[in-house]
Amino acid sequence: MSSTAESLLHHPIVARVAAFLREAGTPAWPVGGVVRDALLGRPLHDLDFAVAGDGLRLARRLADELGGAFVALDVERLVGRVVITGEGRPLFVDLAALRGADGIEADLWLRDFTVNAMAVDPASGALIDPTGGQADLQARLIRAVSDQVFRDDPLRMLRAVRLTGQLGFAIEAATLALIRRDAGLIARPAAERVRAEFLALVAPAGAAGRVRLVEALGLLAHLLPELLLGQGVTQSPPHLLDVYEHNLAVLAAVEELLPTIDLEYPSFDLARSPGSYLWTENGVLAPWRERMAEHLAVEVSHEQPRWLLLKLAALLHDVGKPATRTVGDDGRIHFYRHETVGAEMVRAILRRLRMPQKSVVWVGRIVANHLRPLQLSHRLPATRRAVYRYFRVTRNSGPDVALLSIADQRGKVFAQDRAPVGAVAQQLLAAYFDEYETFVAVQPLLSGREIIALTGIEPGPRIGELIERLKEAQARGHVRERESAIRYLRDLTRS
Repeated sequence: MSSTAESLLHHPIVARVAAFLREAGTPAWPVGGVVRDALLGRPLHDLDFAVAGDGLRLARRLADELGGAFVALDVERLVGRVVITGEGRPLFVDLAALRGADGIEADLWLRDFTVNAMAVDPASGALIDPTGGQADLQARLIRAVSDQVFRDDPLRMLRAVRLTGQLGFAIEAATLALIRRDAGLIARPAAERVRAEFLALVAPAGAAGRVRLVEALGLLAHLLPELLLGQGVTQSPPHLLDVYEHNLAVLAAVEELLPTIDLEYPSFDLARSPGSYLWTENGVLAPWRERMAEHLAVEVSHEQPRWLLLKLAALLHDVGKPATRTVGDDGRIHFYRHETVGAEMVRAILRRLRMPQKSVVWVGRIVANHLRPLQLSHRLPATRRAVYRYFRVTRNSGPDVALLSIADQRGKVFAQDRAPVGAVAQQLLAAYFDEYETFVAVQPLLSGREIIALTGIEPGPRIGELIERLKEAQARGHVRERESAIRYLRDLTRS
């Protein structure tokens, strides 16, 4: 592995950064994740350097040198970032001042995990590994550098779980014990940092297992106590799981239903996925596979693509059930309006985590409407009026809601005919991707001013109602051109 460490210095960007720092007269070492990933043969996306100087000042100068953007990551600790954009995802180059005054080895002993506490000597290419990170790489273990790492920064507890998905490693026993000991400290870091780490934890495939690990380590009670309220909350058939386990099952099912997307951590092999029958050549959703992948890759907010927010919505989609549980005279369990109550709870949760408002609205809308495709499946095919009204409330999240609905049925465990929901999803995706202007972005044939002039109705809510009725008539195919729109409007206002 040492030869691999030396070869890191020949990476084009690493070499340019190292040359810049040499010319600046600043001792510097590639360190942390970039060394770990080089040793593992993983693609290099984020380049970290420890520098014997002001990382902020150097990063600003480096940004000018490389034509990148400068970001002050941590003013107190003198950490600066250079963002280099091009084709594909951006490349981040982070320059951080050495921690302490005793050189690179002392800095490494202050890091989080042994696999992240390695550096490369820029002169010789030798691996600097005082904590045994190389051995833990070979053993595929995540081990805390010391028993103080989580007290120094509690966010590292979530990072440990995140790395199990990113690297496919296990957390060693003593580190698990340290996390359980310090779990209550997870409320200490800024909500923005917690949110970023939790989303990174949810992103790779197998997210349900990591959420379960977060719960077992005592962290979930401090992060998402609302989710834990579902433990032991039983449901009527076709459900077999309690509400908590059902939420996790639906999260896993959503992963299986995602079409192929180029993610940093590939979510799954489509050919082996239990949900692949939907997207393969003869699958009911096959015609829209590529467009659905592109749709899900769109960012709702910075670094929060639709596919990631769909996974978050799946995890929280039934969070309103414990508060709405009732038992009827026949013994059947009901959760009336749980989707509405749950949406309000989800919006509150995401605001607590300082999620961007666009993402709060997006996830809340998915949760609020996740039952609609199932309701449409009671009468197939759905009418054009029903499809229009579906997209009137779901808007651009309509395809996401359709996938969540299929996952919701798969998460009920008992074998049952899931074809109706699949058929509804087929109809909804066809409407969204093939007739977007008809069902989602309908432009009324008459403007509000024209309606006022034609009807003599004063400006106000009634005009908005008439515009909505006109748009629906257009979606249903009852009104196709301006003259028929005028006749339709006059018929409406006569009654």
